[in-house]
Amino acid sequence: MKNLKIQAQDEPFSSAPPLEHVKLFLRWRCRKGQARLDQKMTIYSIRKEFHQWQRAVRYDTCYSYSASDVRAIITFIEDLPSLEGASTKKRTKSVAHYSDIEDILYYLWCCDDYVWRHPRQMVQISFYLLVVAYYGLRPGEIVESSSHRNSNEGVKYKDASLCLY
Repeated sequence: MKNLKIQAQDEPFSSAPPLEHVKLFLRWRCRKGQARLDQKMTIYSIRKEFHQWQRAVRYDTCYSYSASDVRAIITFIEDLPSLEGASTKKRTKSVAHYSDIEDILYYLWCCDDYVWRHPRQMVQISFYLLVVAYYGLRPGEIVESSSHRNSNEGVKYKDASLCLY
């Protein structure tokens, strides 16, 4: 014990791990990870963990894997059900029902005493809530999600047209 030297590292990665190490790590996560929907982790959870891990590598090493490398890893993840028995189950996700949106809009326009920075914001929030209600969408389908940052995926005002009858 007296000759044992422990070196503390502030950074988890000194360089970006090679793709084979990434695949080994994801395979290990599939085997040992805690599953919520089935016996083994879902490929969707593993894909999400890969993207989080990819951001951590990019942050710590300033290295980005090429698009072909990322595609190779995603293909590997999609093959995990046959390789490791990963689950392909999806969690059911609830949507906003119109009756709930009606209650929120009533409170927003009739009961809320919040002072908005600009009156336009209340109209924009109301429009957003109505679009969510009419199309049965989840918030992440309209607003750009933090897990898809810089993807420009989402509904914009130019995608909608309003008509008065």
